[in-house]
Amino acid sequence: MSPLLLWEPILEIETAEEFQTSLLKIKDQLFGLRIPFLILKSNDSRSIWREQIVTFLKETGAHSINILPFPSYQRIVPNEIHSFIEFLKSVQNEQSQINSNTKAHFQKVWTHNYLKNMERISSRKTGISWLFEVKISNLIPVFVGASPCLENEIPKLKQNRNSYLIFCSDTAVQFLLSNQLEPDYILSFDSGRGTLFHFLPTIPQNIPIITWLGANTHIFDLKNPLVLTNTNYPMDQIIQTKLKNIWPSLENPSLNVAGIGKAIALLGRSKMLLLAGVDFLSENGKSHCRGTGYENYRLPKVNRKLTWQALNENRMYAKKTGKNKIASEKLWAEVSSLKVLYLKDHNIDSIQGINQKERECIHGFQGFPQIGFGEWEQAFQTFPDVISPDTISRWFLKPQTK
Repeated sequence: MSPLLLWEPILEIETAEEFQTSLLKIKDQLFGLRIPFLILKSNDSRSIWREQIVTFLKETGAHSINILPFPSYQRIVPNEIHSFIEFLKSVQNEQSQINSNTKAHFQKVWTHNYLKNMERISSRKTGISWLFEVKISNLIPVFVGASPCLENEIPKLKQNRNSYLIFCSDTAVQFLLSNQLEPDYILSFDSGRGTLFHFLPTIPQNIPIITWLGANTHIFDLKNPLVLTNTNYPMDQIIQTKLKNIWPSLENPSLNVAGIGKAIALLGRSKMLLLAGVDFLSENGKSHCRGTGYENYRLPKVNRKLTWQALNENRMYAKKTGKNKIASEKLWAEVSSLKVLYLKDHNIDSIQGINQKERECIHGFQGFPQIGFGEWEQAFQTFPDVISPDTISRWFLKPQTK
């Protein structure tokens, strides 16, 4: 059943004891039926309503609101009902416009990056592989994110480094390196231009980067080995049909890079995944640990009037709502074959050290499939919401000296 949005327009009824008793029964029934719901309080402001509704729509994946007021209320409080309906329409229209703009933006970015990165790997020839197999069934992988809590977890990571197989997000890599911790693999999936700051000033060229073809193009200029993953993006699906080997897809319902870490652990049949620097919460206004690419980006902007503290103050992760809540819930969703734990809650005593051969656990195959304009155009016709036809046309019509 569809998610429900409930509102009692008459405050005297909403605050009545009989109504509250009935409301508790309704909540229990909805919980029992696993139907998502949101109850708006009459005495809250519309700005609070707006925030709650937007978050609710994102969490449930609902794209529209069907308004069904009781006929009796339309007679008793017609003005309130009309005003509320117009308010809901305005929220829905705003979200629709935001969604359209977001889709248009990522259409262009992903399509451009994909085509440019395809060109680069075809000319690079070496150091590129397509993820085929993960062998970590007897190892304990640790995914390292860049939440502020990572700063308190560094001592345990350093103390037991020889026992951990470390997969870190690109955001966290500079902080790890500054603490003399070299990860086994870096995960980089963000397509935005700011991603390059996470790799500045430099990173060791021996660390493999696990990524996808729609990622930031700067990654494909690095000397590091690149392991390309199948994200099930439509253009990935075209590539898959051209490859001679199986190219397994990584399911990531969390829409967060930590979810890729979990997908890799599942593909490798690991029995456990440890999380460090992952809690989706800010600390003292900080959304990330020290030394990330965000600091490299902001540092030149500091001046007498614009302080470092003002530039780095961020309330985005003040609480788990919206995409942070979705990411957290999906990451911790129970999987029978995989146990997910915080690093701080795990006892290291029973784990043996990992040798270098065991650390080379990500295996891929070689190959450079050739995709023509007609196939990309067909992909757009099949998936018009995620592939930019203008970008494809400009790319293939421009001179060959790209």
